[in-house]
Amino acid sequence: QFALRLVPANNAFLFFYENDELEFGGMLWSEDSPFKPESFTPRRNGVTHTVARTGEVMVIDEVNTHPLFASWRWGGSIVGLPLKGGGQVRAVMNVAYEQPHRFTSEELRALELLADQAAVALENARYVAETERQLRDAQLLHRAGEALNRTLALEETLEQLADFFIQALDVQVCTISYVNIERDKIRVIVDRDALPETHIPPGSVFYLSNHPHLGQMLQEKRSLTFRRDEPSLNPVTAENMDAYHWKTLMVAPLLAGAQIIGIVELGDQQRCRNFTPEQVRLAESLAHQAASALENARLFQETQRRAEELAVLNRIARRVNAAATLEEMLVSIESETARVLPSDASYIALYDASKEEFDFRRVMDYGELRPTFRIPARPSFTREIVTTARALRIDDYTEYPLPENPPQFYGDASLLHSWLGVPIRSGDRVLGVISLQSKQRAAFSEAQEQLLQTIADQVAAAMERVLRGDE
Repeated sequence: QFALRLVPANNAFLFFYENDELEFGGMLWSEDSPFKPESFTPRRNGVTHTVARTGEVMVIDEVNTHPLFASWRWGGSIVGLPLKGGGQVRAVMNVAYEQPHRFTSEELRALELLADQAAVALENARYVAETERQLRDAQLLHRAGEALNRTLALEETLEQLADFFIQALDVQVCTISYVNIERDKIRVIVDRDALPETHIPPGSVFYLSNHPHLGQMLQEKRSLTFRRDEPSLNPVTAENMDAYHWKTLMVAPLLAGAQIIGIVELGDQQRCRNFTPEQVRLAESLAHQAASALENARLFQETQRRAEELAVLNRIARRVNAAATLEEMLVSIESETARVLPSDASYIALYDASKEEFDFRRVMDYGELRPTFRIPARPSFTREIVTTARALRIDDYTEYPLPENPPQFYGDASLLHSWLGVPIRSGDRVLGVISLQSKQRAAFSEAQEQLLQTIADQVAAAMERVLRGDE
């Protein structure tokens, strides 16, 4: 308003400037101007960017004769004025005529004085806004710390973390995942995404090597940001961002001491933008709190899990030793194992060495008990366990080098990916195999493999006793 009062121009624009980016602030058109758009995006090589980068006033009396407007000859005149604060350009004000106009020294002097006054006002407002932002950030971190310290429940902790991350960076997506660098795996533990088509169910597993932006972050051990409109963006990263409709992305490591235990991905699905250094620092502070909270929740969950496992092992020992028949024993093994090692399908197969056959005595398929059956002990996962007397854990059997004769999966094997099997060993003799399968990839951990093997070892002696009695 003041600019158009000082000179009889047709319009005045104001753009904020930070990190080599211009953000539209406001504009005003004279009443007799025929051209009144609601917003305006400056060209990267135009007057506004030039003034912002150089910090110098730029006066063009006739745009049609100036090189900056070689591709856009709109016939008017323009003056660009930098608004400086703290030795930096904070904003740019453009004043334009829709016809050629020779700016007089008096007009330029008046506009420069206005720009200086406006710069002081904007700097004061920026200082107030910065103080308010720091207060908000401190309050957010304080609330986050209090909330996370009130609970050790992992699921509640994750939901609260997602809320705080989304609020801190004004994004629409927050994905928190555990990472296993040695096994090249990422396992999603929470995904807050309002779009159903891009939401990732918890427990989903991905290969780390298929996400170069995460590999780069893990290698550098620091937060990284990506814009979809970056010309030099890795093509694979661009595909990943397109798949989830991310226009801007920040990834940050979750560090427990010097070890990276997880990652957080924060996506803006609405606009390409630069995260400010203050936003990055806030996200990193939250990530530090998140790592501590997740580690505490994990340790608490681990303690509960071990207590439950010990109780299950004690129950199995009592029930198996008290079992009068093989069928009663197998039912006890299957039901107690399911308490601590849930799966989508499972079986207990006994090995008949004299006939070279497997006797599938207890087969569960998606909660349904299947009839028993016998098959020849041909090359298979089950045969491999019996032959080696060692456990076999497969993250995705569709990618595992199959034996000479592929195994016969019972039920709807097309939906199953993870496979875990352990031998039931009695001395040098393998009595059979206990196997679990899951629809999720990498569903079984090394700790779960060890637990299943412990169960198998614990029941072996009682099972051999019952088998000899049957013989």
